[in-house]
Amino acid sequence: MDFEKIYLTHYPSIFKYLLQLTRCEETSKDLVQEVFESLYIQKQKKQNIKDVRAWLFKTAYNRFVNNYNKQKYNLAYIQETIRTETQYEKEPEIEANEKVKQLEAGLNKLEPKAYHLLILYQQGLKYNEIAEILEINPASVGKTLSRTIEKLRTIIKEECHELFEK
Repeated sequence: MDFEKIYLTHYPSIFKYLLQLTRCEETSKDLVQEVFESLYIQKQKKQNIKDVRAWLFKTAYNRFVNNYNKQKYNLAYIQETIRTETQYEKEPEIEANEKVKQLEAGLNKLEPKAYHLLILYQQGLKYNEIAEILEINPASVGKTLSRTIEKLRTIIKEECHELFEK
């Protein structure tokens, strides 16, 4: 498959994935550009990539981690992220915003790998692609996903129960 077709096919899902990780549109655009630049370089070197989709998601995650580590202590970056998050809130009512914050707090209580697993699953990746990205046994993806979903349910029931009371 040629580079342009790969780009047009996978750009939306890689961008959405990075947006979920970074919660910042500009950062996501920059990172997705780096991911496809890296793919282009690999293609020029005639590197054989077995599963392009999995490679793109894994590279996107690695770029996210590298970017996060670089920006970890940068106060301006944190402030920009907070401003950007408020732009993505869908409902203007305070109550709705509070529910979103409570749900995000529940998601943030998951281990990073579990949270990442949920995002990859939500993006529609196959179990073998998820296994390759997370570097786990493909046979364990289903069970790990099931446990993660159950853990999220428990967290939400215990700590965010007011989301479901009305």
